Amino acid sequence: MIFRLLLTLTGGLGAYGAGALVARHIETGSGCPTIGAIPICAIVLAGYVLVMAAAILPKGVRAPVFFTGWTPVAALAAVGVTLELITGDVCPKPPGGVPQCYLSAALALIVLVLMMGVMRKGRS
Repeated sequence: MIFRLLLTLTGGLGAYGAGALVARHIETGSGCPTIGAIPICAIVLAGYVLVMAAAILPKGVRAPVFFTGWTPVAALAAVGVTLELITGDVCPKPPGGVPQCYLSAALALIVLVLMMGVMRKGRS
């Protein structure tokens, strides 16, 4: 139960952060990079919402919903971190702050570990 609660809270944190970037992108048009016309932060927001949903869904659908949300979040974070390291100034960041893709990559790893705990507890 504790892993599910932590997964919900951590997924909520990711959704909150991505949601703030989506709102800024809607207001200014430059909150986050885009893939075509779709802001990447909107994809991340949807992914973290699915991660939160996975924590409260029944055991049989939990893993597929989690990985449907987590995979694009983790992949985009990995690409963002790689591009940030190679070219710099790719990921949004507050003035003097840490690039958001670094935070998203760390959060993606944390939710993966929490989901592994949820799945392990579900088997016992």
